[in-house]
This record gives sequence, C-alpha cells and structure tokens, in this order.
Amino acid sequence: MAGTTETLARFASTTGYQDIPPDVIATVKRELLDAIGVSLAGTKDPLGQMASDLTQKGKGAAQATVIGSGFKTTAADATFANSVLCRCLEFDAVWVPIVHPSSVVMPPALAVGEAVGASGKELLAAMAIGYEVTAKVAVGATHNRGWNGTPVFGCLGAAAIASKLMGLSEDQLRVAMGLSASMTGGLGANNGMMAGYVVSATAARNGVVSAQLAAAGCTANPSILEATRGYYELFFGVACHHRQISLIL
Repeated sequence: MAGTTETLARFASTTGYQDIPPDVIATVKRELLDAIGVSLAGTKDPLGQMASDLTQKGKGAAQATVIGSGFKTTAADATFANSVLCRCLEFDAVWVPIVHPSSVVMPPALAVGEAVGASGKELLAAMAIGYEVTAKVAVGATHNRGWNGTPVFGCLGAAAIASKLMGLSEDQLRVAMGLSASMTGGLGANNGMMAGYVVSATAARNGVVSAQLAAAGCTANPSILEATRGYYELFFGVACHHRQISLIL
C-alpha cells in the first residue's frame, strides 16, 4: 500500500484542471480574487511595506511581480513578499483548525506561475491542489502542541503548488515535501504579532525553494509525513493518520 506522502504526491502530480469539479474551480477563483484584494490593502500596512522594501533592496532576476509594488524579483522572493502582504491585515481566509491558507497558496501560485508562463487553468489547478494538500495535512494533526498552523501545514501545500507548476515528477514532489517539512515552523507565542505573519511567508517561500531544489536533484526523505522522526511524530507527537488524510484523494 502506498504511504501517505506518496499518496499526496501522486494526487498532486496527476490531478489536472479537467479533474477538478466546477464548483471547486469557482471557489478557487473567488479565493484568488479575495487574496489579491487583501494583498493590495496590505501594501498600506507597515509590515507589508517592510516586506516589499526589503525584497526590492535585494531583488534578483525579474521572474515574478510583487503585488502593488511596480517591480519584479525572483519567484521565491516574490512569494515571500506577497505572502506577507496577504497575511498582514488578518483579512485573509481562515479554516478550522486555524490555518490561513490563502497566504501560502496564492503567493507561490502567482509567482511560480508567472515565472514559468503557466496558463490560467494551470494556475487554478495548482491552487486547488495546494488547498487540498494543506487541508489534508491539517486534518491529520489531531494534537497541536501550539504551533502556528499556517506555516506548519501550508509549507507542504506551497511545495505541491510550486512542484506542480514546474512540472516535477511524483518522486521529485515527494522530495520537495520532505524538504519543505524540514524548513518550516512557527511558534504559537508569536500569533497575532508581525513574526506570526512573517513565518507564514517564510514557509510559502521555502515551498518554492524546496521545489527548485528537488528539480535540481536534491534529496530528502520521500516519506516525510509518516517517517520515524518525521513530520507528524516530531511536530505533533502522533502517528500519521493515513486513512483520514488519503480519504477521497
């Protein structure tokens, strides 16, 4: 039987726009518009301005747009800035358990999508996949030790989005998930403060970097969710609930 990481990676790598129900696509479109709207509002926030200014000062190759800024930078750095813009006002969508998925789904989708020249359908499909992966991973966390859920769950969704848009294989996607899970975190004590928003942006950015590293041949545990000393065991102190996570995938 396929493991949990393999099951999620296979779902992400094989699902296309044509496989996604129309009502889901309509929801993704609405969430995309909402996320862009709150990001534009975030350009007036001190933290949003801070993130945009920092990104502009160190900007690299002009691959992707920083929302409301008038400049482009690398896909990873644009993801970071746009995630801060999306998250900083606390107006972005929220799920229970507490996850703000738009800030880890929209930024990598727009940035990597722009960098690779993705179509609108490819962008929407990648976002739908990112939402689904983030949700499935969150469902499996039956005991939260106080982590900030947005980066801890969203890092895997961001990695799936970037990997999908970059055309990575299932095996490469598993590596990207292994890398992103190792590069995330977020202490609940910072929730509601600027640091709590920045760490979500870092997770979104690292999802992109993880996909780029996987594409370059980097290695990571291909079964990171269920592995001993892996994601669920160390972050949540629980076994990986494969059946619950893989339901309806």
